[in-house]
Amino acid sequence: MPVDLNLCALNHLRDQETLLGFEAALLDGRLIYDKDSMVAVLLERLQKAAPVPYSEHDVAFMRHGHRHVLDKIRGRLESEPLLCQLLLNTNVYWLLQSYFGIRQMCYQGEKYVLEYLVEYEPELQALVR
Repeated sequence: MPVDLNLCALNHLRDQETLLGFEAALLDGRLIYDKDSMVAVLLERLQKAAPVPYSEHDVAFMRHGHRHVLDKIRGRLESEPLLCQLLLNTNVYWLLQSYFGIRQMCYQGEKYVLEYLVEYEPELQALVR
C-alpha cells in the first residue's frame, strides 16, 4: 500500500497493536482504492486501539493529581520517607503515562516506555533514573 511516497505492507499493519509516530497518520488518511476492504478493516481495528486525545477536563484532573501528590509530601520528606518515596514513584509513573497520552501514543507497558525513553528521550530517561 503506498503511503506518502513509501510503501507499507498489509502484513505490517496486521502485526501492529497500534500505530505510533508517522504511521498514526494512516488513521486520518483517505483510502483511494481498497478492492477487498482489507485496508479499511485493518485501519478500523487500529483506530479502535488508538489513544483518545485528552480533554481539558482530563488535563486539569492530571495536573490536580500531580499537585496533590507533591502537596502530600511537602514537609514529610524527613518524617515519612517511605511514604514520600512511594508517592514520588507513583507520580513519575503517572507523568510517563501522561507523556504518552499527550502525544497520543499508546502506553505499552513499563519496559517499552523505558526502552523508548533510552532511544528517543535520553535526557528524560536520565531524570527518571
